[in-house]
Amino acid sequence: MHTELMLRHADAPGDIMECLIFAVHAALQNEGYIEWSLGEVPFMMPSQPSGESRNSLEQFMVATASFLRYAYDHEALYRFKNKFAPIWRPVMLCTSRTPSVLMLTELAVSMGYTDLLAYQSLRQLGRWFLPV
Repeated sequence: MHTELMLRHADAPGDIMECLIFAVHAALQNEGYIEWSLGEVPFMMPSQPSGESRNSLEQFMVATASFLRYAYDHEALYRFKNKFAPIWRPVMLCTSRTPSVLMLTELAVSMGYTDLLAYQSLRQLGRWFLPV
């Protein structure tokens, strides 16, 4: 079983996602599932070996991820998923073409990341411009 995107409402109690994960895990286990993936943590870049630098596309991804942290905090997602003692497996992007910003944008659209970004951006704008 694979879960890709779960959003927690800002006003939800602190441990609600943990409780949900454990309840879903128990239900899947009762149904006979052996493995459940909570999905990847996109933009989580492994440390660079000393003396090795990132290429321009990797630098762009790291800068973009940092800039958009308000909408998608990959480090917080990693910490959350790591609570469940996962088996982390690398996910690779394989292509016969040279990876480009356009290719990554198409991937972000197909994965729903741009929908999440738009939703969180509109919420953020509402906080900035609408009276509370």
